[in-house]
Amino acid sequence: MSLGFIVIHSWPPLRRSFYEFFLRLHQSLAALIAVSILLHVPPTLLPQLYFYIATAGTFVMTLAFEGGLLLFRNGVLTKKMPTVGEIFKYPGSDENSPVQVTIMLQEPLEIKPPQHINIWIPSLGVRSLMQTHPFVVTSWTGKKQTSLELLIEPRHKWTKRLQSRAMTASGHSSGLGRVLFTGPHGISMPVDGYEYVFMVASGYGIIPQLLLLERLVQGALAHEARARRIRLV
Repeated sequence: MSLGFIVIHSWPPLRRSFYEFFLRLHQSLAALIAVSILLHVPPTLLPQLYFYIATAGTFVMTLAFEGGLLLFRNGVLTKKMPTVGEIFKYPGSDENSPVQVTIMLQEPLEIKPPQHINIWIPSLGVRSLMQTHPFVVTSWTGKKQTSLELLIEPRHKWTKRLQSRAMTASGHSSGLGRVLFTGPHGISMPVDGYEYVFMVASGYGIIPQLLLLERLVQGALAHEARARRIRLV
């Protein structure tokens, strides 16, 4: 039953509309499945002690690896943590207008379009301490970057709180301070080897498409991509 619920609420329209609820429910159901498996494994089929040790060992090793990678990329051990360098909204924009956030890194990071990062900003409030959100990185230079730009659509709760802290003057951070991130996540699409490219996007889905388009154009000018004709709808 838990697995069935995970499949149903992972349906993209539901996941996008209720992301925070989806995330917590997904984690709870995954934990319930793990506990159910441990309770229902017959001792004659597999000695429970060995199963518990293998499960706990896998979890601890994975947690240690992910935690170490998080601390290393965010400079926690060297006290060189990334910060919110700018959070900007255009003057006169309405409550649904996007917010541009710039994250300043202490160590250069390589981003390939259309990869994304998960960010955690504890200064947004107590409820934000347990909330991370994925956003596509809109800045791409083809080299390692010390600043990452994000274009965020305000929808509910967390993103609305973030928009309320945005400034109408470029260059201000609104005191958000430290930020943690994981990533980059996702794979880079191998578009350089195609001569004819057809791209379709709507709404904020245009962001990753524009990054791929910029990569194609720069690659074609540098004779590193085979693109001869590109159509974007």
